[in-house]
Amino acid sequence: MPTRLYIETSIAAVFSEAALFMLGIRKFYRAIFLLGIATLCVGLVVYPFVYENVETEVEIVFADKQNADSKDTEPTLSITATAQGAKYALYVNYWAASSKKYRHKLFKLIEGSSINALVIDVKNEYGHVFYDSKLPMALALGSQKKSYVKKGAAYLEQYKKQGHYLIARLSVFKDDLFARQYPQWAIQDEQGDVWRDGRGLAWMDPFQQHVQAYNIAIALDVARMGFDEIHFDYTRFPGVNDLIYSRANNQANRVAAINGFLHRAQQQLMLYQVKTSIATYGYSCWNNGDTYIGHRIDQLAKVVDYISPMLYPSSFQVGIPGFEQAVYHPYEIVLHSLRSCAKKFKLPSERFRPWLQAFKDYSYDRRRFGAKQVLRQIEAAQQFNGAGWLLWNPASRFEKDSLPLWENKLNGVQKVH
Repeated sequence: MPTRLYIETSIAAVFSEAALFMLGIRKFYRAIFLLGIATLCVGLVVYPFVYENVETEVEIVFADKQNADSKDTEPTLSITATAQGAKYALYVNYWAASSKKYRHKLFKLIEGSSINALVIDVKNEYGHVFYDSKLPMALALGSQKKSYVKKGAAYLEQYKKQGHYLIARLSVFKDDLFARQYPQWAIQDEQGDVWRDGRGLAWMDPFQQHVQAYNIAIALDVARMGFDEIHFDYTRFPGVNDLIYSRANNQANRVAAINGFLHRAQQQLMLYQVKTSIATYGYSCWNNGDTYIGHRIDQLAKVVDYISPMLYPSSFQVGIPGFEQAVYHPYEIVLHSLRSCAKKFKLPSERFRPWLQAFKDYSYDRRRFGAKQVLRQIEAAQQFNGAGWLLWNPASRFEKDSLPLWENKLNGVQKVH
């Protein structure tokens, strides 16, 4: 996660600076260090201008057509305007958002561009709450730190003033802090201990009404703060066998628990006129069952506005029909999955806003997902003509050439540089 990356970078920087200081060239090091930070933060420029009733046209164009198949050749993306109301968002984790230097550079990068949405943590999977909540449970859990609340409030206020569409990311049932304080409401293993996933984090039992009520209260809090949309993440069962819940772990119960929670949240959020969305597995687009996590797309569509399948090629370990090696086919994975989902569950394209991969592969050959791979995914999402797309990088690090620039043209193709 971004915390580890940030800590590792910080430690390396401290030791490097100490060594160089001993050599008497501290000033030179500082200059090089600041230059490096500035280069890393020059990241994100996207120009999506939205027009009503304009069809999508997408084309990948190589700068040098003779080298179109070269791994070193970076494509540019050409797209026309998309469906009205489409949102094009970047994920901004708390650790990135709370850094004053990062935030300043991010504001500068977005200023004047057409990135029209951001996905911002309001409660993460560790259980930390990043706003000044007065909820009794949040206070009892100690889920807030003064530094979190102070920095988070400043960050949100600036974005609200700039008029960006703000999506609050709320990690629901994956909540390590909650599980530490109330282990009796957490998912347990066969020995009766609190179960922890591969990252060592605990999950709460989705059947527990106290757990559901706490997360709905947080959603209402951030809706009152002015967020435009609540994005429910980890609003599912972990998909692991032999775990102990307060009710029988079968498909009917799982689906009822997830949909019941979302329905209650939807009903209470209607007062604030906010949209709702949910992250789900990419394979949920292909499966007839609930993928052992309590998600059926046709049922989710009844209780949220947008469905965000995580169409990361790296997560398709066995590929899809016709494309077994998923990381070699980012375009096909995204487009065919979205089309399969819409067709299988008889839903219009505007109900989907997928998560796309902007991070290094973790299940095939550890390849870097650079401009080619990211733009191919965006191309597919545009071809599908849904409600936009979301780029996920857990460290909130995005490369400038991986993000299309959009020109304002009603007629003809918009060239993306």
